[in-house]
Amino acid sequence: MSRKFSFYMLLGSIAVIGVLFYRVMANFILPLFLAVLLVVMFHPLHRWILQRCKQRQRLAALLTTAAVMLIVLAPAGVVLTLAAQEGASLVGSFNQAMAKDRVTKLRHRLGLDMPYADSLRNIEATLTGLLEKTKSGASAEVQRSAVLSVRRELDKIATYKPSAYRLTSALDDVQLSEPGSLENQIAVQQALAEFRNFKTWLLGGTPIAQIRELANPGDERLGELSDQTLAMIQRGLPALTADTAVLVGKLILGTGVMIVALYFFFIDGPKIIRALMRLSPLEDRYEKELLEEFDRISRAVVLATLLSAVAQGALAGVGFWFAGLGSVFLLTLLTTVFAMIPFVGAAAVWVPASLWLYFYEERTLAAVLLAVYGVGVISLADNVVKPLVLHGQSNLHPLLALLSVLGGVQALGPIGILVGPMAVAFLQTLLNILHRELMAQDKEATKSTQGS
Repeated sequence: MSRKFSFYMLLGSIAVIGVLFYRVMANFILPLFLAVLLVVMFHPLHRWILQRCKQRQRLAALLTTAAVMLIVLAPAGVVLTLAAQEGASLVGSFNQAMAKDRVTKLRHRLGLDMPYADSLRNIEATLTGLLEKTKSGASAEVQRSAVLSVRRELDKIATYKPSAYRLTSALDDVQLSEPGSLENQIAVQQALAEFRNFKTWLLGGTPIAQIRELANPGDERLGELSDQTLAMIQRGLPALTADTAVLVGKLILGTGVMIVALYFFFIDGPKIIRALMRLSPLEDRYEKELLEEFDRISRAVVLATLLSAVAQGALAGVGFWFAGLGSVFLLTLLTTVFAMIPFVGAAAVWVPASLWLYFYEERTLAAVLLAVYGVGVISLADNVVKPLVLHGQSNLHPLLALLSVLGGVQALGPIGILVGPMAVAFLQTLLNILHRELMAQDKEATKSTQGS
């Protein structure tokens, strides 16, 4: 009894200390995980440096860590800094008047101009206001003034006046009905409905009318949107500033932890693995299989994904620069990020960039050349780089790869792009191990049954 009690106490102590250990280390799991990935990817480089350093572990680990920082962290830091500067400059250089003029020209090119826009808005506002006043008992003078205002606006649409016959007839019914009565309310509602039918016909039918109304917001609506946006920014600015400071602090601390962990993993990596294998309850053959799978998946998923994304981002950056687009580093960073997502890819950036050149900047040749370059070079780079790196190592179905990336991002943030596919691949390996173990047990059970 005392031995069992001691065993249970040991398990309880391990559980309590394990929870405490997790809470202490939770903020450093991501930097440690990234350090492990970097060790796996740069292990051949470390082995080469170790040979040149005559097996001096600490010197080789220091040189490899410095090389990793120069190869990975320095370029990433430069691109992030330049992208942030370009983003801030882009926001600061926004000119509302120029943007409004460009949008007006774009509407004209697309044939989305709204004919008689001011008259249509005035009629709708007048009839809507009259309906509200009618419900509260509008006077005959108010009603007469509103109807006259609508008729004056209709006179401005002289070309289409015959098509507004049902609307003018409905306005006559409004004038003939007694102000404030139920009949009067119904007449105003009917006039408003007839006006909306007339407006829909005038603008080219229901779908086109809706698009034109969205593309032609009035000054009042623009003012409301501007005020709402400004208020939202003002409300979120203090929290955004505080969150940004916290994020920068965490990023600096996490990067420092990752660099230190990278150095010690290069020195004591094999010792750490042996210690974990000794403490793990799994059989050694299963542990070795999981380690081999981790090495394979890390290279297959991480290295292929990152190299392909960086290659597409760099090629896209060259294209953006030659096309004369601003904020090249920001667009390059966005292309690199989107290139990591299956079925989305770099096209999520270069396609809108081509459309921007064609519709907004009206540079047809640059837009067409960028689109051709995007199809023939940027997006095809993914089909060249990944096969060279993978060599058939990735066994994930394309649909499962997409869902693992999207689910990983939703659960873990940006790092989920890498962790999601790795988690799915590990689950496949564990299920294969479980399947082999169950098959072995079935064979043993069958042999024992036959022997008895």
